[in-house]
Amino acid sequence: MTPANPSPPLHPLMSATPGTTSPPSQRKLDVPVREQVRLKKEKRAKDQHDALTAIEKVISLKCPEYQGPLQAKHAQVIQSTLHLVVRNSRSLIEASAMAAETHGFAAIWGSRLARKWTAEWVKHRKLPESEHGRHAKTWSLLQDPEIKEELVVYLRKMRKYVQTAVNKEMSCGLKKYLEVELFSCIGCKANNADKSKWVLKGEMPIRKKGVGHGIHRSDIICSTVGHINDTGESMEYGKHYEGYWDGAQFIKQGHCAYLEDVLVVNRMNWRSGGKQALMQDGWFMRAGQRILQKMVLPDRQPKGMKIVL
Repeated sequence: MTPANPSPPLHPLMSATPGTTSPPSQRKLDVPVREQVRLKKEKRAKDQHDALTAIEKVISLKCPEYQGPLQAKHAQVIQSTLHLVVRNSRSLIEASAMAAETHGFAAIWGSRLARKWTAEWVKHRKLPESEHGRHAKTWSLLQDPEIKEELVVYLRKMRKYVQTAVNKEMSCGLKKYLEVELFSCIGCKANNADKSKWVLKGEMPIRKKGVGHGIHRSDIICSTVGHINDTGESMEYGKHYEGYWDGAQFIKQGHCAYLEDVLVVNRMNWRSGGKQALMQDGWFMRAGQRILQKMVLPDRQPKGMKIVL
C-alpha cells in the first residue's frame, strides 16, 4: 500500500538529518546581488569619468600625436559620447547616436562605431587606428631608381611604337596593366582615344581628359598686322616633358614678337654697324614740330646708340 499523502523526494543536497547544507537557491551570498549591481555601476561610472578626463587632456594638448585627421575626429566623438554619459546622464546608446550625428556620422552605423571606440578607450586608452596602407607590401622592379630611369629614357624614344603596340597588338589585360601600373609610375600615358567620331557639322569632338599627351600652342595676333606666324611657340607640357607654360616663357615670346625692323633699343649696339638690324626711322617732337630721325647711315649701316644719343 502507498501512503495517501506521499512526501516529495528530497533534493540531492538535502538530507533528512538536521544541520545539513541548504539547497543552492537558498544559499546566502557573500555580497548580495543588489550590492554587486551597485558596485559594478559605480565602477563603470568611475571608469567613464576617468576616461573622459583622459580624452579631454589629449584633445587639449597643443600638438597631440594623432595618426591623422580622421583619428582626431574619432577622439572628438569619444569625448562627446563620454561627456553626454557622465555629465548629462544620457544612456550610452542615446549619447553615441547624438555624438555620431554631431560629428557627421550616420545615426545608427555611427553610433555603433562610437560605442566601439569609447569602450576601447575606457578599457585600454587606445584611439582607433586606420588600416590604410597596412596591406602586404610587394617589391617591384620599378622601385629601383636606375631601372625606372632607364625605362623612362627608353619609352620616350620608343613612344610611337609603344602607342601603336598598346592600341593594336597587345591584349586587354596587358594594355590595362601598362596604362594603369607601368605608365603611371614612370610618367607616360598611352593614347587610346578614338581616331574618328561622328559629330555635327561645325562642331569638334570632345576628348576625354587624361588620355594621350597635350600640346600647348601660344601665338600672337597684332591689332595692325594680324596673326604673326613666326612668333608662335609650341611645347609638350607635363612634368616629365618640357614643363609648363609660365610667365617667363610668355615674356620671352613677347620680346620675339616684334618685326625685324621695329625700333627696339635692346637690339641696338653701342657703335654703328656690326650685326644689328636695319631699323625703321624714328621721330621726336621739338617746339611742336615732328622731327624725323634716320636710324640708318647713308652707307646703309645701322646707327648705334652712341650716334643717336
